[in-house]
Amino acid sequence: MSGQGGGEDNPKGDPTTPTQYQCVVCREYGPKEDRIGSRCSHCYCKDCLIHYLERTLAQDFFFPPECCGEPIPLTAMLIFLSPELIERYLERVVEKNDRDRTYCADPHCARYLPPARGLDDSVRSCKKCPTRTCTQCKARSHDGACVSHDSDVLQMAIDEGWKRCLECRNLVELTFGCNHIMYEHGPSVDSYEHTL
Repeated sequence: MSGQGGGEDNPKGDPTTPTQYQCVVCREYGPKEDRIGSRCSHCYCKDCLIHYLERTLAQDFFFPPECCGEPIPLTAMLIFLSPELIERYLERVVEKNDRDRTYCADPHCARYLPPARGLDDSVRSCKKCPTRTCTQCKARSHDGACVSHDSDVLQMAIDEGWKRCLECRNLVELTFGCNHIMYEHGPSVDSYEHTL
């Protein structure tokens, strides 16, 4: 690591013996082995890195964790992360890359349901609750074809000028600005970009 970007410092002020590295969040000094460096040379202590990662895992819009606009590689963080935190990180990567996300149909749960590994992915079971969700209509599992949207809602959408996102098929309303729309959904305030 280099001294650029404030990552490498010596509290005694002697630049010829850089043995202490300063965390860019809490500003505390510590030895190199107690710090993780980002691509831009900034350093994070274990506590600050874990807190930052927890926050990015909770809000999809901020995932993956970045420093100076560059993602902090998982490989650089591994030495500080518990197996549970690594698993949550990897699950979030799958969710973030899923263009047709399915969430548990139980509104009190709403947990992300990753794609099944088998051939039939029409129904997904939630690991948190007993709910089974249809991947086509995103409602509770059912027999037969999916029930179409309520015709009153569709008529209101036409009357109000709402459009369907070409990616997720949700109805969205453009009130101002360009055709790049983001909305938040789910219990973790996830963001999703719509294409009109």
